[in-house]
Amino acid sequence: RASDVKKLRLPGGHTSPVDLPEGIRSSDHEFRTIGRLASEIARFAAEEAVEETSDAAPMRRQLKDKLLRLTVGTNRGLSAVSASLRGKVAACVEDLEAVAPWEPGEAAWQGEPLPPSIFGKWRLLYANAPDVLSLTVIPLIDCGEIRQDIPRPPPGRLAGEPLEVLNSVELSPKGAALLGVLPPLADLFGARVTVRALAEPGSNGGLAIRFVGGTVAPTDDKLGLPTLPLPELPSFRLTSSGINLLTTYVDDQVRVARSPLGDLFVLLRVAD
Repeated sequence: RASDVKKLRLPGGHTSPVDLPEGIRSSDHEFRTIGRLASEIARFAAEEAVEETSDAAPMRRQLKDKLLRLTVGTNRGLSAVSASLRGKVAACVEDLEAVAPWEPGEAAWQGEPLPPSIFGKWRLLYANAPDVLSLTVIPLIDCGEIRQDIPRPPPGRLAGEPLEVLNSVELSPKGAALLGVLPPLADLFGARVTVRALAEPGSNGGLAIRFVGGTVAPTDDKLGLPTLPLPELPSFRLTSSGINLLTTYVDDQVRVARSPLGDLFVLLRVAD
């Protein structure tokens, strides 16, 4: 007789080849995915009873706590991180994606409307993307907070209209942190670079992001210093057709996004 269809969510995102090198995928990714898939297929073919899935909320909390512990001291991935630690972070992220708060086989969204949890202010917790890691090679500059803010759309927005996305990074001269005892003086040397983008929601939890401009402003808005337009960057032209960013996990605390090139971004919600 015909068997019922069973959906199975495996650890890991699905935007990149499964044979990526260690550091992008966890070192035991093949064992944790192919091995489990073979086991589940055997059980399904034998028509064994399907175990009821327990509440995944406690597992999500444990994995998020573990992810926070693993990323402490990595400076968002900017510091020198061992291959072993990168593998552990990748494995934890994959496990978190496997218990995402939507049904197996589904995505964070399928077109409009987007889930309310995607909107808000997000602080970068960890990344392996080269464009983020390259911030460490800017001479004599320290990299501060990195954020991606997705404001709630205004009333009356039509389905399909682009969303505003603001990517920002705080930069300061090396050693400026030593002026922390004199906050006004420290803020005087700091700058916040903000790149504005438009994001078109797609299917399967995707956002097509296109950079359109930006500004350079003092870290402290109260200083009264002018905000200057950001000169056009090569990335603006390179992304004229959009960069696809896939949300593989999102809730009211943590968001995970991946690019088709295997770039991983883990973000933590900032309270308004």
